[in-house]
Amino acid sequence: MSSTAPHGVLPHGDELFAVTRGLAADNQSLTPGDIVVLFDIDTAPIGGTEIWYFCSGLVDGAAPVWKGNTYAPHPIVAEGFEWAGRGQLPRPKLTVGNALGLLQAAVVQYNDLLGAKVTRWKTLKKYLDGQPDADPDTHYIPDVYHIDRKVSQTKGMIEFDLSAALDQQGVMLPRRQIIRDSCTETYRKWDAATAQFVPGTCPYAGAAKFTAKDAPTDAAHLDVCSHKLSGCKARFGADGELPFSGFPAVSRTR
Repeated sequence: MSSTAPHGVLPHGDELFAVTRGLAADNQSLTPGDIVVLFDIDTAPIGGTEIWYFCSGLVDGAAPVWKGNTYAPHPIVAEGFEWAGRGQLPRPKLTVGNALGLLQAAVVQYNDLLGAKVTRWKTLKKYLDGQPDADPDTHYIPDVYHIDRKVSQTKGMIEFDLSAALDQQGVMLPRRQIIRDSCTETYRKWDAATAQFVPGTCPYAGAAKFTAKDAPTDAAHLDVCSHKLSGCKARFGADGELPFSGFPAVSRTR
């Protein structure tokens, strides 16, 4: 890292590839500006709704904001992302400071965050929100990985091994099992503390509620989807458009 670069940004490097015309022009410039590195950890692939946005330091004395998201400065070390485009896929390591407990609760709730998606973004400081040239669509090719293993955890840090989507233990192709009457969408959950539903990946937001056996109920905390086609029909109507993520047309083979 250059000694003249602000915290949270990196000097321009030749190893990065532009994905927009603007960045292509920046790469040809003698003074393209500082590169900002940002990280997202998304729990959607493991059934969660939280996304954490963080970076390694302040930019011009403040937490960087990009795409409308504020990236909290936090101790972080990311290494092993480089790939020459051939040979074995990289297996990066991500070490996140744990003194403030940023991911502590999530590690407990989501089984060490195994399977959570980690995206490393790189853009130029001038494209951050609030800059004269702010542009949320101008960035380098993002590095997208999933947490494959929690290597270690102490009071001061948590270290993860990352892997590409097709480089994880136990991953098979096709990725999904073809099951006739089992929807894979995440249904909303009732939060008694806020007296509201926490949305999932299922688009249902209606007032009608049903139990896990598809029986009508007035109790919000009993509103649980059966994940069967019958549960979808109860909420969207037997003749409605059903966002069912199973394979109801599949027949058993003998």
